[in-house]
Amino acid sequence: MRALRGNLCGFFVILLALWLPSAVFAAQTQDAEYEAVAEEYVKTYLAAHPLQGTALGLHEYDGKISDYSRLALDAELSRLRRFDDRLAKFDPAKLSPRQSIDLRILQAAVKRELFEMQDMSVFERNPMVYARAGDVNVYIKRNFAPLEDRVRSLVAIESQIPNILIAARTNLDEKLPKPFVELAIQIARGSADFLKKISLPL
Repeated sequence: MRALRGNLCGFFVILLALWLPSAVFAAQTQDAEYEAVAEEYVKTYLAAHPLQGTALGLHEYDGKISDYSRLALDAELSRLRRFDDRLAKFDPAKLSPRQSIDLRILQAAVKRELFEMQDMSVFERNPMVYARAGDVNVYIKRNFAPLEDRVRSLVAIESQIPNILIAARTNLDEKLPKPFVELAIQIARGSADFLKKISLPL
């Protein structure tokens, strides 16, 4: 009996030794696949939201703002749906603990963006989205580049404000919640006054 138990223990040890490397390899492969998708999502997100890129210290996005045209919004919605589907294919149990948590965080972020676009219809019902689109505080609060370079970025953003206003008129519903409208007007006036003050000739 002891010999039998010894043989069984030895057999299970061998099985475990054979299984562990394959399990680790599978987890590493899943992690690598997830990281590739996550990296692609971040790159495409920043391309659609360049102001956030500047805020994160990625200054290749300086002087750029989001495109709020109907075509661009439809493309963004398609992008979010596509990544929502791709992320859903990953099994958190097959990822490393760190990547499993990261997956859940990224999925929640994507679903929040989808909820705002599809269910809340923020681009059709909330004018504050457009009022905040030209927020340039990051260029003033952070001394990340010479003043001349930051002013050039500010002027570049100011030149795109008319496109934001056109998109707002096109996308927003005719009837909007009054508090949203009043707050959006206040934000827009404040941004306009600020831009007038800092738009220095170069």
